[in-house]
Amino acid sequence: MPEILPGPQRLLPPQQPPVRGHDRGEGGGEEEGVLLRVLPGPFGEAERAGGHAQGVHPGDPPPGRLAQQLQSRRGQRPAAGKTAPEGLQLPGRGQAAVPQQPGHLLERGPGSDLLHRKSGEEQHPRLAIHAAQTGRGRHDPFQSFSDLGVHWVSPFQSVSLPIPSSARPGWVVNLDFKINLTHGTVWSVDDRFLTAQEAAAELGISLATLYAYASRGMLRSEPVPGMARAKRYRREDVLRLKEKKELRRYPEQAAEKAAPKALSWGMPVLESALTLIRDGRLYYRGRDAVELARTSTVEEVAALLWTGDPGDAGRLFAGEPPPIGWPLPGGLTPIERCQIAVPLAGAQDLAAWDLRPAGVAATGARILRFMAGVAAGYPPSSSSIAKLLQFGWAQGRPEVAGPIGAALILAADHELNVSAFTARCVASANASPWDVVSAGLAALKGSRHGGHTERVEALFREVGTAEEARQVLADRLRRGEPIPGCGHTLYPDGDPRGAALLEMAREIAPESPEVELALAMADAYRELIHEHPTIDHGLVALSRALELPERTPIALFALGRTIGWIGHAIEQYGVDKLIRPRAAYVGEMPETA
Repeated sequence: MPEILPGPQRLLPPQQPPVRGHDRGEGGGEEEGVLLRVLPGPFGEAERAGGHAQGVHPGDPPPGRLAQQLQSRRGQRPAAGKTAPEGLQLPGRGQAAVPQQPGHLLERGPGSDLLHRKSGEEQHPRLAIHAAQTGRGRHDPFQSFSDLGVHWVSPFQSVSLPIPSSARPGWVVNLDFKINLTHGTVWSVDDRFLTAQEAAAELGISLATLYAYASRGMLRSEPVPGMARAKRYRREDVLRLKEKKELRRYPEQAAEKAAPKALSWGMPVLESALTLIRDGRLYYRGRDAVELARTSTVEEVAALLWTGDPGDAGRLFAGEPPPIGWPLPGGLTPIERCQIAVPLAGAQDLAAWDLRPAGVAATGARILRFMAGVAAGYPPSSSSIAKLLQFGWAQGRPEVAGPIGAALILAADHELNVSAFTARCVASANASPWDVVSAGLAALKGSRHGGHTERVEALFREVGTAEEARQVLADRLRRGEPIPGCGHTLYPDGDPRGAALLEMAREIAPESPEVELALAMADAYRELIHEHPTIDHGLVALSRALELPERTPIALFALGRTIGWIGHAIEQYGVDKLIRPRAAYVGEMPETA
């Protein structure tokens, strides 16, 4: 579809606040700032060239009700070379929702002439535009910059500002409704935060009570950038606190509502002392996981999670691991070899039925060393876990052992993910630790969990070189295909594990084309969809920097996560209670007699 407004782009400078239509006191409103991009207008260019911008003719206003509105303001129509509204950008796909004629913008219903594509949130662009048909308390959807004392309504306060000097006179679209707007170089509304007033209203409390909650650590507040005294609150924290309040006041009704949410990034459903995710950081028993990855061995972190004391590592890993007493089929991935070997070894380990904490920790050490040998294709030995894997994957390169160990530590546990919850369910039935690990492997292998790492590996192969990263990812967006390896619900500001692994790869092989590719892809994530690389991206980047075999990233993920599964099993054995949730029946009811 030809552009409505051809011509070189001219964006308002990022340091300026977003320009929005202002009702000059009429209508008021507390909406968050709505954004607009402007560019040198083709009105004058078309006139100078003797042609017409699409649907816009010199001297002729657009048709319809909008024509009457613009006709009454003819004196403010942009002259040659001035600015006009540009199409609004929709996040998650990178496409523009652009009317074919300015006269039809905000005037038609869902049948307007807009691009027939969906936004990243499955909201049709034309519906998003249609939701904002009128001006803020005014009747004219278009206003000239010269008609405005530009007014910025942010999520936190309202500020009157002069028109940016770089913005030439043009037209501003008044929008009532906050919609999906651009992820690009212009400003974006941040839905992750609430103002104090919004947070108090959501919780049904006064501002004084809200501030008391924040001072007691029940709710996090943080300063608003550029506003000395203003505070903002994370939406997820407010909603979580609201759910807790409802659960205390109306336990039966709240439980019915909370149960489905708890199964998908919702309220905690059980207690654990292993892993904490807070303020964008990951902690194992109160210790920063990234710091542990740089300063501790795999065995020490395993002991920390299993017994609470990293000093127990020497005692736990002193014995010999069980041998691989049978041949394994060829052509299998490391994960598949483990899925075959673990149940067989478990059937022969009678000591594994000692389900007391010390007994399970000792069994965990045997399992971990056995699996490392199976995954590496190297006989299990008394060597360290990282060294054993280096023998199998990078023989003759002892410097690789340290980064391998760091990757295992960063993958060791991550709260109540799907494989950890699976492990706890199996442990709650008093199955052996070998069975717990077998179940964890099955869950982790799925493409929505650890198997996602293989999708990231495939993406690296698809991109090929750093120079192609941005274009390949943009093509994926254009085709409506997902981009794996970036964006994590629990880390809106970036996965610290992914960042640490990328930094390690850069330190190990700063001149490597593989590292250059990984960094270019990370930059493209941030530029195109405002997401950060996850642990999956980091594992692939590190494996390629170390020149490890294919399918190694998911093997690192599984071996590291085995440490966490054993830790969760120890906790669950101690609870001595079967995990048995109830289902809400939604099927056909039986006939009554």
